[in-house]
Amino acid sequence: MRRIYKRKSIRLKGYDYSKAGLYFITINVDKRVHLFGEIRNRTMVLSPFGKVVQSHWDALDSCYADVLFREYVVMPDHFHCLLEITGEGKSLDTDSVLSRRNMIIPIIVGRFKMQTAKEINRLRDTPGQKVWQRNYYERIIHDRKSSHVVSQYIRNNPIKWRGF
Repeated sequence: MRRIYKRKSIRLKGYDYSKAGLYFITINVDKRVHLFGEIRNRTMVLSPFGKVVQSHWDALDSCYADVLFREYVVMPDHFHCLLEITGEGKSLDTDSVLSRRNMIIPIIVGRFKMQTAKEINRLRDTPGQKVWQRNYYERIIHDRKSSHVVSQYIRNNPIKWRGF
């Protein structure tokens, strides 16, 4: 008999992810495979797949008028970024499934994951293969001090890499 598990949402219940503010996001490679490159001399050296991730993230900058793409780093098995939503956006009903699907953070992450996975799979000749883990982690940044700490963390991630 197959068990069906209901995944618990990692989103903050009732929070509108289109609200102006800063967001720290982490997206992991499926099974934490070191797909995007390696750390050499405390510097991230991108593989061709890591370059795909970098180029798609850079391209997103011109797609969203009310979003500033701040710090980011491509790591061997994950990706970190700091986004700032500058516009007030629409007020959304956070209990509505349709409204949640229209929130800007999930739209950006979904588009990014889909586009990078398609191109990486084209390069690997592995159509439909999973590239990213399901979902992603995000943290809402509430103040300048936290923003500075997160920016430093992102910048220093290759330096502190342990390569588990």
